[in-house]
Amino acid sequence: MDELGNGWQLRERVYKVMDEHGLRRVRLYDARPPHPGEPVGPFRKGRQWRQGSPVEFPLSHGSDLVCLSRWAPSSLVVMGGRQIQAEKRGPGRPREERVTRVVLDAVLSLVTEQGMDAVTMDAVASRAEVSKPAIYRRWPTKQDLILAAAESRVGPVSVADLGDFRAELHALLTARLEVYRLPGTDRLLAELMGAAAKAGTARSAYATYSSRVTAQTRVILQRGIERGDVRADVDVAAASTLVAAPLVFRLLGEQEPLDGRFVDEVVELVARAVAARP
Repeated sequence: MDELGNGWQLRERVYKVMDEHGLRRVRLYDARPPHPGEPVGPFRKGRQWRQGSPVEFPLSHGSDLVCLSRWAPSSLVVMGGRQIQAEKRGPGRPREERVTRVVLDAVLSLVTEQGMDAVTMDAVASRAEVSKPAIYRRWPTKQDLILAAAESRVGPVSVADLGDFRAELHALLTARLEVYRLPGTDRLLAELMGAAAKAGTARSAYATYSSRVTAQTRVILQRGIERGDVRADVDVAAASTLVAAPLVFRLLGEQEPLDGRFVDEVVELVARAVAARP
């Protein structure tokens, strides 16, 4: 729910409407006035609809089609003689999750299609078809938004205790391989590195993101040390970098395709480098 100023509150709802252009989605808003009994009527970007009791109220939520109806959560709204039915959301798909998903997907699309400079709050709101306040509530800065989107594609990986360092490392790198081979991931990684290099004093946020992404590698190494698969004197941080770097450099630096054979080679080389001495 957004605060619109002067005590007005706005609740966004998504609807489906069938017209001459076919089935499309529109965004409608239920408005609650600051004082009970104040008139509420349909609006469209400051232009009054003929029905209802119009109130002059500026909207700036980026929607071309807006209706301020009674606060009652009705499933149907009649607007201009056309019936509009509320879109039903399936179980387990609350609105908060839907907004997060479409916004992060929009960021990924903009980055992989046009680059990091294309990611603005206006562009993301337009691509995701959500309001900018909805974005700012979740991600106060562009950097927060970009890192969240990056983590939704290249994020932490969970690997169960398989009782063997090689097996766990292979599972980890295979999971990375699948993500790195997705269309656009190469540009996402390249743009992310470029943004980190330009971040100045804000670089720590990118370092924190990288630490989250490589956390499971450190867990696997530590488990290997405890089992005796990995040398007790291994520098876990340095070994984590050794695990993370080959696939990324192969993809971005060498511009070579990634495949299972390359993963097998990396696993063998890292395992030999950190293996416990007999």
